Amino acid sequence: METSGPVIVTVRTGVVESRQYTQSGAAVSPQFIEIFPAVEGLFAIIDTAIRNGTKPLTVLYDPALGYPTRIALGDPAVDAPLYLVSDLRAR
Repeated sequence: METSGPVIVTVRTGVVESRQYTQSGAAVSPQFIEIFPAVEGLFAIIDTAIRNGTKPLTVLYDPALGYPTRIALGDPAVDAPLYLVSDLRAR
């Protein structure tokens, strides 16, 4: 399914360079790139959810670097989005 990951998002000098599915290595289709945001996009998702009053909203952050590692929006029983971030590293 093209709308689920895991996906590697590569960012260089603040610009997303690529989005690739980890299992196949295939690039994410342009129509689905917004589903796999960079870190700034994750913060925008959280901000929008807060402004819209999305409930439940659960966000966990990396204790050292402060980026979101898990974002759960709405009711998972009705296919609500879930974002998981791991292996974030500078190169």
